Amino acid sequence: MPWVLRYGIRMIKFQKEQINILGLAASMAIAAQTHNLTVVMLVLALAPAFIVAFVKSNEKKKLFRDIIFSIIIFLFLSANIIGALLVLKTNNIAMPVPIDLKGIALNITPNLVQRNHITPLMLMVLVIATVLAILDFNKNKLNFWLGLGGASFFFLSTKAFPWGITERVLPFLKTSFQSPSRLTVIAYPLLLTSLAISLSSMAKQKNLKSIVLKWGITSLAIVSSVSALLDFQAYLHSNTLAYLDDNVVVLYSWVYKVPKKRIVIRNDMVSRNQGKLFQDLANSEPDYLPITKKIDSAQIVNIYGKNIVKNNDKFIRKVNKDGSLTLIWKQKKADKKLLPIVMYKQSTLYVNHKKDKYNLGDVAIPTVQARKGLNVATLKFNSPIWFIILLWISIISWIILIMYKGWLIWSKKRDFL
Repeated sequence: MPWVLRYGIRMIKFQKEQINILGLAASMAIAAQTHNLTVVMLVLALAPAFIVAFVKSNEKKKLFRDIIFSIIIFLFLSANIIGALLVLKTNNIAMPVPIDLKGIALNITPNLVQRNHITPLMLMVLVIATVLAILDFNKNKLNFWLGLGGASFFFLSTKAFPWGITERVLPFLKTSFQSPSRLTVIAYPLLLTSLAISLSSMAKQKNLKSIVLKWGITSLAIVSSVSALLDFQAYLHSNTLAYLDDNVVVLYSWVYKVPKKRIVIRNDMVSRNQGKLFQDLANSEPDYLPITKKIDSAQIVNIYGKNIVKNNDKFIRKVNKDGSLTLIWKQKKADKKLLPIVMYKQSTLYVNHKKDKYNLGDVAIPTVQARKGLNVATLKFNSPIWFIILLWISIISWIILIMYKGWLIWSKKRDFL
């Protein structure tokens, strides 16, 4: 995140070459490869910087052209992600379990243990950073915009923002955005960068007031950081103690299957059989499951748990070389059989080597007609040709970028990114 935000600082600070075309494109593409929502937040963070840079720039056409080129390169590098999203778009996909936005927004707590908490000392540091940035409006526009942007994102991440009303007006945010505290990954770098600029400016002034302020604020920042670090270490220590307790399982998801003896989980985590943990412990989350009609996430959890997790042990599974999955089972008589798999629109199902008809439930779990005796079902996902093309565009684009940057570094013509 800070790596990308520095390109926003560059836009405001530089008078010429405000956009590092390849650096910005590559950084955003790396973010896209890891977390799509992060890209959206980065765009929101960079947008004000671009507006400020565009207003003050004497080379507006060049600035606009460079950002367009950077976007085009980003699209080439992220073609595989775009393709994957388009594939999902062709399906009716279940969203994650709704989360109370106000409940997980940032709040003040004496002990910093999770990302939706902030200590009073750290809050003081961020408030001071904002005040200094505002006071610096006439002298340093960059610092002002950094502080204002950071403070805005920080406000949006807290319970002070009316998230209760927002989630009632825009309920889709409960399943897509989910956590207002995520915005701190933008707010903190901006505010701390702004604070560093303010302290650097104070360091140039030799009067007693500036010296006292500089060291006072620096000391407060160090104490708050060390305090937060110690609190987090204590939190990790308490979690470790819970992990060592045979009667406790520390989990943060919708778990449907848990061993009666908790020690089994701990033994699985150090077992040479790396798949043992997934046999003994199974989640039942609705995220990105194919559905045939709109259905409540809690219902999806129960359906998936009952029809997939609990039904899984009745089949022998085999992953084939072409990536398809084969299920083998025996029946005492010919009858309908619910298979522990899900079907996307791009999925093809063969039952006993024939492309058979099947019925899908609310969650796209197929029920097939099975014969007496041994049955074999093979599930295959058919990636669209256009997705394969987009995947190769992305791969080739990354190879070209790496080769080009390597040549530039080798020839010492330009610093890396």
